[in-house]
Amino acid sequence: MMMNEPENYIQAFSTAVKKISEEDEAEAVIPFCTITGALLTSRNLLNSFDVPIAEPVCASLKAAEAISTLNKRLGLKVCRKSVYMKPPKSFLDKLPIFLD
Repeated sequence: MMMNEPENYIQAFSTAVKKISEEDEAEAVIPFCTITGALLTSRNLLNSFDVPIAEPVCASLKAAEAISTLNKRLGLKVCRKSVYMKPPKSFLDKLPIFLD
């Protein structure tokens, strides 16, 4: 629907936002999909709702930026010890591929 019937999709999205803002008293909505954000942005509709609509890519980048800034202020570093641990040999032996 997003690609073939964008106007119908925007109407459905608008209905959903209205319902969310009224029933759930949402303070803002972040669409689940970047295509939704792109459709709304391309039609200058991000500011046409009763609640703010945050474009998802920008929201993700801003969240990452805020976390990075907070980590620097607190002197925290990323833990890479467990992220790059090699899986147990018993697990690797069951894989039908070769890992060196």
